[in-house]
Amino acid sequence: MPLRSTATAHDPRARSLRQQGTYRNRLVRTRAFRAEQRAGRAIHGGVMRPRPVDPASLRPGDDPGPFTNGAFIDVLAHCGHLPVLPEADIAYAMTMDLGTPGERRAGTDRPIAPGAHNRRYPSTGALLAIAYDVENPWVELRHIDTGGTPVASRTVPLEAPTMMHDFVLTERHAVLFACPAVFDLQAAFSGGSPLDWRPQMGTRIALVPLD
Repeated sequence: MPLRSTATAHDPRARSLRQQGTYRNRLVRTRAFRAEQRAGRAIHGGVMRPRPVDPASLRPGDDPGPFTNGAFIDVLAHCGHLPVLPEADIAYAMTMDLGTPGERRAGTDRPIAPGAHNRRYPSTGALLAIAYDVENPWVELRHIDTGGTPVASRTVPLEAPTMMHDFVLTERHAVLFACPAVFDLQAAFSGGSPLDWRPQMGTRIALVPLD
């Protein structure tokens, strides 16, 4: 199963249960989507089957990565913004009319990759996001203020590059689950799975103080 997709944002609306609602949808126009639309075919690999991209298929600004960033995991409404989120890749900004103006930069000079699922602080409305890396053994906790700007980060070392899809936020701690689902890109490019389940590593649970 290649697990490659272009995200579709859905917008159902109804004023009441007695009135007829409206519905619309739009494709999330990522850099990979625009390049493939122009080529008229798939040029990127999927999550489970990455493949190198032919440079002849790319233009300046296109996504050269071997994985399709479909941004199809989650949509997060935060401080007037609608970032659409992939798994361990760059988030895209979405407008209220479902347009995709580009990558979400959140007031910084580069795109941000806040992770698939993120949590709000109930007391402040600020955001705590996690971001892991498929090649490096760490996960980063990122604090994003109510204006949508990253203001602080903290790196937590891991035993290996680990998939960390979600986490728990309490009043005082972020609870991280480092399960033994380890990325192996060498195996992926050789026809194997990019995720290797290594039960001998066990599962580690980290309580990361928020102060």
